[in-house]
Amino acid sequence: MCCTHTVVTMEWWSDLWLNEGFATWAGTLAVDHVFPDWDTWTQFSQDDGSYALSTDALLSSHPIQVNITDPAMIDQVFDALSYSKGACMIRMLESHVGPDVFRLGLRNYLEKHQYNNTVTSDLWAAISSTAGYNVADIMDTWCKHVGFPVINVTGTTTDQVTISQARFVNVGSEIGEPHLWKVPLSALCSQDATGRMGQPLSAQSVFTDTPGGSWIWKVKLTLNTESTTTAAPGGSWMKLNAGQTSFVRVNYDAAGWSALIDPIKNMKLPAVDRLGIANDVFALAAAGLGSTTTALEMAQAFKHGERDYSVWSAVAGGLGKISAIVESSAFYPQFEQYCNDLYTPLFNHLGWEPKETDSHTTSMLRALCLSAVTKYGAKEVVAEALKRFATYVDTKELAPDLRTVVFNCAVEFGTVVQFDQMLRIWEEADTPELKMKALRAMGKTRDPVLIERYLDFAFSGQVRSNNVLYVFVTLAGNVYAPEQMWQFVQKHWEDKILDMYKGSHAMLAYMVALPLRGFSTRDKADEGEAFFKTHEVPEASMKLQQVLETIRSKASWLERDEEELKNFFTTAQSN
Repeated sequence: MCCTHTVVTMEWWSDLWLNEGFATWAGTLAVDHVFPDWDTWTQFSQDDGSYALSTDALLSSHPIQVNITDPAMIDQVFDALSYSKGACMIRMLESHVGPDVFRLGLRNYLEKHQYNNTVTSDLWAAISSTAGYNVADIMDTWCKHVGFPVINVTGTTTDQVTISQARFVNVGSEIGEPHLWKVPLSALCSQDATGRMGQPLSAQSVFTDTPGGSWIWKVKLTLNTESTTTAAPGGSWMKLNAGQTSFVRVNYDAAGWSALIDPIKNMKLPAVDRLGIANDVFALAAAGLGSTTTALEMAQAFKHGERDYSVWSAVAGGLGKISAIVESSAFYPQFEQYCNDLYTPLFNHLGWEPKETDSHTTSMLRALCLSAVTKYGAKEVVAEALKRFATYVDTKELAPDLRTVVFNCAVEFGTVVQFDQMLRIWEEADTPELKMKALRAMGKTRDPVLIERYLDFAFSGQVRSNNVLYVFVTLAGNVYAPEQMWQFVQKHWEDKILDMYKGSHAMLAYMVALPLRGFSTRDKADEGEAFFKTHEVPEASMKLQQVLETIRSKASWLERDEEELKNFFTTAQSN
């Protein structure tokens, strides 16, 4: 399955997603088939789904069927949209027509076009022949157009629900010509739902395989218009986009959000749906379509019972985005306390020591939790990390799953001593994995002198050019480093950056975006835009527009919600 592009391949780069999106989807399908207990589709929703949605929320996004008219565009479309959104399109269609119908259509497609070139319409034709209707009518509204919709839903706890769609874009963006998607949707409803349905809804009773699993209603519909009102099953709650198979954000009214707290707390929803709620509520807040305090209140629902790595990854990502915009605010210590309180029950459950019974995702969750509590100032955990690092330096004994968090803490909260020790670990590393962990850990330093050393080291000839990108990725996520990194890039654009990456279009594009990624003010967006007007990089035009738009979106978020957040944390502290 993962090698379908060795049997058929796209006719031209405009259909690159046929290769890369399909391979991404099929790889996940194969792993899920061999290791069903890994819950791979939940991880897919967090990794590929979230990445694609965040990229496609930009006005500077592009359709996955993109018209390639210039060779400089080719490298630029090897991106999150061709790979991850493309995979999400396949996932959505498979869910809509059903796996058996999809599999038969895919087999017909491969047999008819084997060892030939194809275009997207060839795949739609093959699946249409087995589905009994023209799937291109649905899929062309997605693949030939930029963006995706936010689905606004009201009345989820009543017997009548209103659902509407509009393009989802980052805050501060002006939407051009409106577009309507044909949206395949499904929903999970509470056990006490009556099951009363009106067209175009249909329902079946399903069992959720969760710790608090119970019989719930699954509802299916297709939204073909801007808005529709229809009969609904009623009940205590409804969660739209069951299984996160549709490429949308979902926004509820206040009653709808509040009703979802109980099924999150009591594990009545599958992990993938809990993940979807977390990602949506934070994304809506960032886009100005929802409240940031609602996102923080919803996050509390995950505090005590949540044990899924991907779900916590979604929560951590949302909190990290808030952290990035409020780190200079007077109430940041209260935000840190909020985060510490949120993570403490999870830390108490997991602790430091790996257990023989841990799954690989539990090990990942422990590392995520430790990184979070150290990020938000848990002094006793930082002290323990420094102690374990000192032991590692002497004995080389440290659980592999803990190396990243311990290494990062050692450099971030240590001194030049720990930085130099990390450099020696890098020099003496006997595996590429250990070498990379050490390289990235050095970028966690808060010391300006050491940040300068780190940047000089990256261009000393000791670090491979492809790994220098990871130096900049790490510094972009270090709140103490973006300004220094940006000054370095401007100063050394000709003699270091271009000297290393000229001719490598994809990597040079990343070197345009990464030095700006850590900023969240309009001044810095303007500064970056001005610099690259006089230092043009045509092959990075798409990445540049995306990062500038993201910076300005973050600035708008803080401008809109800073007072609301200040009041939230002041009230929380007084309680």
